[in-house]
Amino acid sequence: MSALPRIRPAFISRRNLLLAGLAVPLAGLGLNRPAAASADTNAAIRFIDSLGQQTLGILNQPQPLAQRETQLRELLRQGFDLAFIGRFVLGRPYASLSQEQAADYHQAFNDFVLRTYARRLSGFQARSFAILGARAAGDTDTEVSTRIDPANGQPVRCDWRVRQSGQRLGIIDVAIENVSMAVTQRNEFASVVNTGGVNGLIGTLRARADRETVNVSR
Repeated sequence: MSALPRIRPAFISRRNLLLAGLAVPLAGLGLNRPAAASADTNAAIRFIDSLGQQTLGILNQPQPLAQRETQLRELLRQGFDLAFIGRFVLGRPYASLSQEQAADYHQAFNDFVLRTYARRLSGFQARSFAILGARAAGDTDTEVSTRIDPANGQPVRCDWRVRQSGQRLGIIDVAIENVSMAVTQRNEFASVVNTGGVNGLIGTLRARADRETVNVSR
C-alpha cells in the first residue's frame, strides 16, 4: 500500500500554536476592505471572546481526554463556517464537483478538520485569552484581534475574521502573526488533487480522520 499524501493542519506546526485548532483559517481571501461598513463589531467581539473563554474552560477542566476532544469538536463545529472554508481551500476544482462529490468532500473535510484540530488543541495549555480590538471589514465581516498567552512561551497574536450570514456568526479566517493559514492548506490540497484528483483528496482526508480516531482510542 502506498503512503498517503501528507496533509497536515496548516497552522498546527507553527510555534506549537495548537490554540489555532480554534480555526481553520483564511487570511488570504482577497476580500474587499472598505473603510466604512455596517458589520456589528461588538457582536463579533462578543462571539470571539465567548469562544475563547469556552475553550479555556474546556482545556483547564480536568476530565478524560476523549471527553475534552468531544467538547472541542462541538465548539469548533459551532464557531466555524466549515462549508465556506471547505470551498475555499479546495479552490477552483470545487466548481466542477458533482452534487455527490461535493457532499462526500464536505463530509470528509469536516471530519478531518474537527477530529484533527480537536485532538491537537486538547493538549494545549494557555493562561489567558484577551481581545485587543476589532474593525469592520466589508458589509458582513469583522476582524477581531486577540492575544493568547500560552502556559509556556511568548504571547501570540491571532486575528479572526468573522462573517455574519443572516442571524449567524461564523469564523471564516484566522491569521497567526499575519500568516495566512488557509493559503498553506489550499496549496497542500492542490498538490494532492493534482496527483490523485478530488476523489484522491477525499480518500486522503477520510484516512487522516480515521487515523485521528484510532489515535484517540488508544
